[in-house]
Amino acid sequence: MSHTWTALQWADWAKGRTRQLLPNGSNNVSEPALLTKSREFSTEMLMIVRNTEVRYRTPLERYLKTAKVAVGGKSGNCFEMQAVALALLFRKGVYPLRAFCFPIDKGDHCFLVIGSGANEVVCDPWANDAYPSDQFPVKMNRLYRNSPPSFTNLQVLCQVNEAGSEQEYELITRDQKAPDSMDISTD
Repeated sequence: MSHTWTALQWADWAKGRTRQLLPNGSNNVSEPALLTKSREFSTEMLMIVRNTEVRYRTPLERYLKTAKVAVGGKSGNCFEMQAVALALLFRKGVYPLRAFCFPIDKGDHCFLVIGSGANEVVCDPWANDAYPSDQFPVKMNRLYRNSPPSFTNLQVLCQVNEAGSEQEYELITRDQKAPDSMDISTD
């Protein structure tokens, strides 16, 4: 790793960088900072991202390739934002990483957990938040006040238990046709 940061610092960096890389944002929120164009434009870009043919053999490959396509389309909802944050952290050698998803009313919500034990933190680029994992129930209840999630329904979609690298990312995503404009500098 180029910096010796805490898991919370890495989560905050990945959240912020993900939102910079996906300036067209999400089509399912009304936050002006996420909608630089229009909701229609974001929806169109998201459909391009989601309909781009992505072939993968492992969950990690799915995440890294989805991230590359999302950054190319500059758009994404919570899953794509989670994938971009995971790819950024993987390329920096940060681990362990776990990608979670849980069902909510009319959909789902995806986020990352970085670290383990007492150092575990949540990175949620869609909600523009990074925080210690013990705050998860309170944060999710605030975010989904009309329909709080069931915390027993969490699904782990991907796990990274050892340091990744820029070279490994390149090897896994080299067959992607999307341009790679994912700057991982921390400066």
